[in-house]
Amino acid sequence: MRGDRNAQYVTGVRYFGGRGVLEDMDQAFEWLTLSADQGDVEAQYMLAMIYLTINPPPQKIKSLSHQEKQSIGVMYLMKASDQGHKVASSFLKKITTDSE
Repeated sequence: MRGDRNAQYVTGVRYFGGRGVLEDMDQAFEWLTLSADQGDVEAQYMLAMIYLTINPPPQKIKSLSHQEKQSIGVMYLMKASDQGHKVASSFLKKITTDSE
């Protein structure tokens, strides 16, 4: 689904934090994915953090193995880092250094 990636990001953040809507990680995940897949750097970073750190994860990714979640999370971190997201770059550097 194409759409306004910024509006999708804002909607995802609202669901993530329960801002003006009931907190719903599954809805946050859906909206952030739409935005991230259209290149929104902040959505890419948030989605990476969902894959890498949120427990319990959204329903849609519960069936993924830990390694699959890590791999997808790192992919989104790399996308955000490639666009100059400093926190994503730092986190990516930390997790790749820790795994060596």
